[in-house]
Amino acid sequence: MAFTIVANNKTYTIIDHAALRMLERDITEQMVIDVLENGMLTTQPHGRDVYEAEIVHPDLGETLVVQVVIDEAKRIILTVIDITEGA
Repeated sequence: MAFTIVANNKTYTIIDHAALRMLERDITEQMVIDVLENGMLTTQPHGRDVYEAEIVHPDLGETLVVQVVIDEAKRIILTVIDITEGA
């Protein structure tokens, strides 16, 4: 189920866990790309970085707050989270 996307002129692998979370949370590949390209980056001391952005869901028209957790050194997307209030 793992697959790759391109964002910020870099190729990232979305691992199975992240892909499953995207399906569960109805988050599209384009939404993940938008978060990586336009989101606010928080560098974590343990090596995993978090991008966060408000994204309008293309089908629902609702604004979601989405986080994408990555290992930048390996260019791996570890998980995708919808932290929208009340989600």
